[in-house]
Amino acid sequence: MSITIEDVKKNVAYKQLPIVILDERWHRLFPEKDKSPEVKRLEKNLGTLLKRQGQITNDLKALRKIKSDIMKEIIDKYPEVMERAKKAMEALDIVPELVPIRGGTDGSRLSFMGLPCPNIFTGGYNFHGKYEFTVISYMELACKTIIEICKC
Repeated sequence: MSITIEDVKKNVAYKQLPIVILDERWHRLFPEKDKSPEVKRLEKNLGTLLKRQGQITNDLKALRKIKSDIMKEIIDKYPEVMERAKKAMEALDIVPELVPIRGGTDGSRLSFMGLPCPNIFTGGYNFHGKYEFTVISYMELACKTIIEICKC
C-alpha cells in the first residue's frame, strides 16, 4: 500500500501535528516532485540548522573538556588547597568525595586569575533549574567546612 500526499492531507486536515519527520520515510512519503518550493526551502534550512546544532554540541563538549583540564592543572599546582579542604571536612566527620567538575563557576574564574579555588559542597541540588533546592543542614555543614578551612 502506498501513501500519497492526498492521503496525508485528508487525515491531518484541521489538525496540528507537533512533529517533524526527518528520516528516509519523509522522502518516500513526499516525493521531491510533490514538494512545494517553500517545503523544499524549509527542509534545506532545517538540515542546515541541524548540522550547526550538531557542530555546536560537539564544540561545547570539547570546550568543557578543555576547561576541566585547565582547572585540573591549576588545582594540581596547589595540592595544599585540596588537602586543607579534605582536612576541614574530615574534622567535621564528612567523608570527602572528590569529583572533577568543569570550569564556569566563580571559583574557576578566580583560579584562572591565580587564586586556586576548588569547589566544595553547598547543600544545593539541581542547580539553575526549576527544581533547584537546598538542604539547610548540608548548607550549615558547608559553612562549618569553610570555617575549618580558615583555621588550617
